[in-house]
This record gives sequence, structure tokens and C-alpha cells, in this order.
Amino acid sequence: MKWENSYLTEIEWLIFEGARKAYLENTALNFQESDFQIRMIEYLINVNVAKSLYVWAAIKNINIHFEYPLKGFFLNAFDEDNWKQNLSRNDKDSKFDDKRILDIALTGSQNNNSNASLIGLEIKSINKSESKIKEDVDKLSDALSIKDKVSENSIKAGYSLFLEDLNEGSGEKNNAELEKKKENLLHNWELRLEKYRDQYPLLNYKILTNDIVKFSNEDLPEVAKEILPALFDVNEVELAEIIIDHMESLCEVEPVYFGRVVSIIIKITNKNSK
Repeated sequence: MKWENSYLTEIEWLIFEGARKAYLENTALNFQESDFQIRMIEYLINVNVAKSLYVWAAIKNINIHFEYPLKGFFLNAFDEDNWKQNLSRNDKDSKFDDKRILDIALTGSQNNNSNASLIGLEIKSINKSESKIKEDVDKLSDALSIKDKVSENSIKAGYSLFLEDLNEGSGEKNNAELEKKKENLLHNWELRLEKYRDQYPLLNYKILTNDIVKFSNEDLPEVAKEILPALFDVNEVELAEIIIDHMESLCEVEPVYFGRVVSIIIKITNKNSK
């Protein structure tokens, strides 16, 4: 397969679309009349992002892997007949721990490697700790920075995806306050990435964002109509209709706002990649 420069932009759009669908599915599945808290199932994001990428990847002869061994991702970044003798690495280094995995990996044929590492993707749910997200950024930075004495690193990009509920923790906010909170969040991450740029001078770090939804219970019937038919088979249509009717009845009361949820990607690329 021939890698095109446009592929990264296409992948990023599909990641954001998968995150959006995961949020809507999660809301439809977890919604309770007495509980308006967001309880995001992380694995649901993984599945929806993979589904979003699937057709695109199949057309381009790219493989999608769940829970891909990190050591394999490192080693497959180089030609198969080169890495055993020539990869500049230390087998005892913790980053080659066999137990570590990537949430999603994309691989394909490159040069002399039939299963070359192309994209690494780590995913975190809503409002995860900074330390957990930094672990993902560390992992992806290591993957992109390893070198081989003969062939080039085949990894095109690493993506750390996480979601933030801007309303969490301090009650309702108006749009201006939410936008300010988003700006502060992104500014703080830019400051953190400056340290990575110092530590990994040959890597680029960029923040991408997408507002998933500004969402209230008024939106639930439409969400249900979009999501529920895919969750029930033809024999359960009546059950799906009952759930939708129940959600419509909730909209007759004062709207309850779930807040503003934004998906954030930290994109990592190699400055020398072609």
C-alpha cells in the first residue's frame, strides 16, 4: 500500500466521529430519569472508533487491531529482516514490556514489512486524570522516537484521545463560561506538551479538538431514534418504541442539561517523516 498525506486528516475525522457516536450510544444506554450523570464506558469508545475506521481502512488495505501488543508495535515499525540485529534498543527497557498494549493499532504493508506499524491510538473516557493521559502520551512518544540503524520508523502518527465534560464539578455554566473553561484546559495541555517537545525534540505535538455535543434531555428522543434501532433486532421494535416514548415524556418537564462535552486528541508525528 502507498501511504498518502491526506490519510492522517481522514483518520482524525473518523476518530472524532467514533467518539461522538460512542457518547450518544452511552447516553442512550445509561440514561435514567433519576440520574443525569455521565457514566462513560471506555470500551464503547474503542469499539465505535474502530467501527468508524473500519470501512476506510479496508478500502486502503490497512488492518485494525484491538489491544495490540506494544512490543510488537515497536518492532514492526521497522523492516522485518533488520530489527533483530539493528534496532537501537534495550530488551530490558520497560517500554518493551510484553504486558503493555495499545488500545487500537493500524498496520499495513510498507517497504519490506508486510505488517508495518502505521498508527497507534490510545483512548481515555470522560475526565480521566492527567497522569493517565500522560501515560498514553509517553507510550506513543516512545513508539515514534525509537530508531533503527538501517530502515526508517514506519509509524505515521500516534493519537491520544480523551473526553472532557466541561460542566463537571461546579454546576451549570453559560456558553461563555464553558468556552473559557475549554480555553484554559487547552492552554494547560499546551504547557504540558512543551515539556514533551523538550524531551522529544524530533517529534511534533499538536492538540485537536471537537465539540461532541451540547446536550440536554430534550435531545434524547432524537438520540434514541438514531441509536436504538441498531441495538434491537426486528423482534424487539416494540421495546425500542416504548423507550423512545418514555424519553419523549421526559421532555415535557424542565430541560436538564448534561453539559458540554469535548473530545481532545493529542497528535504526535515525527518531524522527519515523509
